[in-house]
Amino acid sequence: MMNKQLSKTGPGRRTGAPDTRQAILDAAHARFAAEGFTGTTVRSIAADAGVDAAMINYFFGSKQKLFEEALALRANPVVIVTELVEGSIEGLPRRILTTLLATWDDPANRPPLIAIVTSIEDDPAQNGLLRDFLEKVIAGPVAAQLTAAGMQQGTAEIRAGLLASMFVGVVMARYVVRASPMADLPPQVIVDELGPALDAILAL
Repeated sequence: MMNKQLSKTGPGRRTGAPDTRQAILDAAHARFAAEGFTGTTVRSIAADAGVDAAMINYFFGSKQKLFEEALALRANPVVIVTELVEGSIEGLPRRILTTLLATWDDPANRPPLIAIVTSIEDDPAQNGLLRDFLEKVIAGPVAAQLTAAGMQQGTAEIRAGLLASMFVGVVMARYVVRASPMADLPPQVIVDELGPALDAILAL
């Protein structure tokens, strides 16, 4: 039988059974999805996982790092969009929008993704996840592609930033604010109607 007792390995450092880390991640995912970033405490996660709160710092370093990793386990748009941006610039806005809508429309993905967005409303200081997604995952790589295709760098950066902002606007209107008609439209209708405007932003 697996021994789940925690053992001391040195000053300030502890280890546990091989599944301790995963238990913390599972507990964190459930708490963050239900209560947001600010509403969730390290102690509540530790209690749910059946471990000492010090274990969270040992495995993850901080609540923010645990937040990032726990939510990425279920749905990581960063990986998905990164792969899309590496493809051809032609049709890229539509591909990204289609993928974002499919990811958010999946009932299994939506709670953790909404937790990311609402955590920013709870505490504006915790905006690193969304900012990095906008700047490093979408805007930066798209701007690099436009520049490589011959667009002036400053113009490329502006247009890539506008594109990323429009994606966030769609997500906020459809899934967070639930504004009509965006919240009620079929995904393909959104792609078909918004696609030409998105394409125009990147037009050389």
